[in-house]
Amino acid sequence: MEKREVGYQSALMGYSQDFQPGLTRKEVEDRLRSKGASFGQIWTSFGGRRESDYADIVKIGEESAPWYCSEAYVYIALEFSAVEEHSFLYHHLAKDSDVLKRVEIFRPLTGCL
Repeated sequence: MEKREVGYQSALMGYSQDFQPGLTRKEVEDRLRSKGASFGQIWTSFGGRRESDYADIVKIGEESAPWYCSEAYVYIALEFSAVEEHSFLYHHLAKDSDVLKRVEIFRPLTGCL
């Protein structure tokens, strides 16, 4: 477990250096694509913060899931702030103009009862 955590922290440091706050979502996603990184988007609020927005997530690992979950993945989350208002009427709500706010490790409990 400790070895994996060192790997996660190393990945976080690399992503934090490559993706500085202030980049647009388009710039971030273009760089991710150019590196061949597979990523997704989620609506979230990390670390108990009240503000929420769309984040791009890149899977960096997998942990043993607790008995009540089927999976426990570890991601790098690139969290953005909206510059333009997002509409909840459309499936794809993230916008290219969103601005990168922070880069964090994200451990959702997915596939849980």
